[in-house]
Amino acid sequence: MSGQTDAGAATRVWETLVFQLVTLVVVLWLVRATDDLVFAATLVVAAGVATGLIAWGEVATGSSYARWWFHLRPSLLGSDQAQVLATRSGHVRVRAASDFALAFAWTTAALVPLLLVLASLRRRGRALVIGVGLPVLVAAVLLTYSRTVVVPLVLVVVLLAVLLRDRGVRAAGVVVLAVCAFELATGSGFASELTTAADTGSIAVRVVRLPLVGSLVAPHAWTGLGLSGLASRGVRVTDSSYLLSYAEVGVLGLAALLAVQLGAVGSAVRAVRSPVREERLLSLGCGLGMLLLLGGTFTFDTFSVPAAAETFWILAALALCALDGQPTPKVLTTRARGALLLVAVVIGLGLHAAAPRHVAKTWQFEGLLPYDATVQAATFTGTQLRGTFCSLAQIEAAGLRVTCQQNGDAPGQGLLRIEGRTLADVMAARDRALEAARRTRQLSLMTLYERGPAQSGTPTGLRTAPGWLPLLAGIWLLPVPGPRRRAA
Repeated sequence: MSGQTDAGAATRVWETLVFQLVTLVVVLWLVRATDDLVFAATLVVAAGVATGLIAWGEVATGSSYARWWFHLRPSLLGSDQAQVLATRSGHVRVRAASDFALAFAWTTAALVPLLLVLASLRRRGRALVIGVGLPVLVAAVLLTYSRTVVVPLVLVVVLLAVLLRDRGVRAAGVVVLAVCAFELATGSGFASELTTAADTGSIAVRVVRLPLVGSLVAPHAWTGLGLSGLASRGVRVTDSSYLLSYAEVGVLGLAALLAVQLGAVGSAVRAVRSPVREERLLSLGCGLGMLLLLGGTFTFDTFSVPAAAETFWILAALALCALDGQPTPKVLTTRARGALLLVAVVIGLGLHAAAPRHVAKTWQFEGLLPYDATVQAATFTGTQLRGTFCSLAQIEAAGLRVTCQQNGDAPGQGLLRIEGRTLADVMAARDRALEAARRTRQLSLMTLYERGPAQSGTPTGLRTAPGWLPLLAGIWLLPVPGPRRRAA
C-alpha cells in the first residue's frame, strides 16, 4: 500500500472487491443448485422491476427512498447514500436504492435485455412482462434524466427485436423506438433535458479532471498510486472505472480488470451457440446487459458502485451457468501457451520501440478585460472569451494535440496545453494562437503564463505494452484447459 493512501479507504475498496467476488460465487452456486436458469433470470428481472417501481414512487413523493430508511438512523443522514434526490432543470432525478441517478440508470438499463428475452421465453406471462415490466424499467431510466444511457439502450432494444424474431418483442421495440424518436424530434419532455445544454457543469468537470489524473499517475504508470491513492491527492471521483483503475493499480491492474470483464462477456458469447434455446437466449440477454454496463464505465465508476458492479457479476454468473452444458473448448499444450505468451511479449516490445516521443507544454491564460461587460457579468463574459480563445488555439495548432479548458472557478481563466513532436512545433503553435487572439478586439490583451517546464515522453499505453499485453494474454490463457494426463 502506498504511503500516500488512506488505510481505511483502501480497506473499504478491498471489501467492495471481495464482496463482488462473493456475489459471483454465491449466485453461481445457487443457480447450479436449483438447476433452473429461467427461474433465476426471472428473479433478477423481478428485483429490477421492483426498484423501478420504487423510482416511480420517488417521482410521486419527491423524496429519496434510501433517505427514508436512514431516518431510522439519524446519525447516518449525512452519508452520501442518504442525500436528497438530485435535480436537473427542476426535475427530480430518481435513484431508488443506488448511490446516484446515473448509476441507477445504467444498472436498470442492463436488465432490459434480460427482460425482453424472458418475454420471448415465457409465453404465458408475455403480456405482463412486456406490458408492465418493460414500461417500468424504461420509464425508470428516463426519469433519471441521464443523457448517456438512452441511445445505447434504444440500440439494444432494436437489436433484440431483430434477433429474437418474436412478434411481441418486435412490437415493444417499435414502441420504444417510436417514443424516443418522437421525443427527440419534438424536443419536448425528456428530450430537452437529455441534451448537453441541460447541464454543462458535469461535462466540464469530466474534461478538466482527465489531464489532472494523467499528470498524477504518469510517474507511476505501471502500478498506479495505490488503492484510494487518487482520493488522498484530492480527486474523489473520476467518472470512469477504467480511469480509476489505471490511477489506483496502474496499467497492469487495468489489464487484469479488462481480461476478467472480457472473459465474462466471452462466456456469454460462447453460450449463445448452445443447442438449448433457453440457454442461448438467456446468455444473449446477459451478454448485452454486461456490454451496457461496460459502456457505462466511461461515464461513472461502475465497479465502485455496489449495485452496478453486483448486477454485472450476477449477469456473468447466469452466462457461466448457461455454459455448463457446452462441450469443452480445444485444449492448449504448455508449448502452445508459451509460444502465445512469447508472441505477446514480442508485440509489446515492438509497440514500445515504435512509440513516438512527444513534447507538451502548459500555459495559464486570462481572458477577461477591464471593460463594463466584465464587471457586470464576469462569469458569463469570461466563459465566452475563454471559449473564443480555445477555438482560435485549436485552429492555429491544427495537427497538434490541444487541450484548452477552464482553470477552477476563476472567471475567464483557463489552461492551454499543446502537445507535438518537438518543442519548436509547440512554441510555434503557441505564438500563432497568441497572435490570432491579439488580432481579436476582445482578446487584444491576452497573455500566457508558463505552468512549469516542457514535458517529454511517450504514450503510456505504448510505453508499458511489454507488461500489460503479456499479462492480458496470460489471464486469457489461464482457464483454457490443457491435455489430460494418462493414468499410469
